[in-house]
Amino acid sequence: MIALDCRSYSKMSRGTHGRDWLRPYGNQGYTFVHEGNVLGCRVALFLLVASWRSLVWVLEQPHGSALPDLPRMQFLWSVVQVYTTYFYMGLFKGATPKRHRVWTNVRRLAEALSTRAGYMSRAEQTACAGQTVKKYTDARGVKRCVGLKKELKESQYQN
Repeated sequence: MIALDCRSYSKMSRGTHGRDWLRPYGNQGYTFVHEGNVLGCRVALFLLVASWRSLVWVLEQPHGSALPDLPRMQFLWSVVQVYTTYFYMGLFKGATPKRHRVWTNVRRLAEALSTRAGYMSRAEQTACAGQTVKKYTDARGVKRCVGLKKELKESQYQN
């Protein structure tokens, strides 16, 4: 199981990391973006070698991550049979519902994960104790949200 540091790829930090499908390497002037690029490329190489050695692997990132847009990941997807699915951390006793995406080279694993945790109702999401964002309506009436740094940090899996 590989779970890269998500801050370099997450939707919440797109304004800083500057990644999109036209600029997959983002604002490399930031150290965390450069390090994310290096680590992402190394993970792609590692998964390529693991696949060549017929090893089972799983890669996890939060939903909306820009990681799959990296050219090295695009190359990996083009040469290795990869299965993808989504799951909710809240269904594994996570503090928040947080939707995640998984890539694996084992179809049955992706199917089992999807069956076990691929859907979470609004009621189940609301029942999760933790919240990682504050939702509000600004002065112009536009609905917005902002990440709560402490809660986001605490929602990461800690070994």
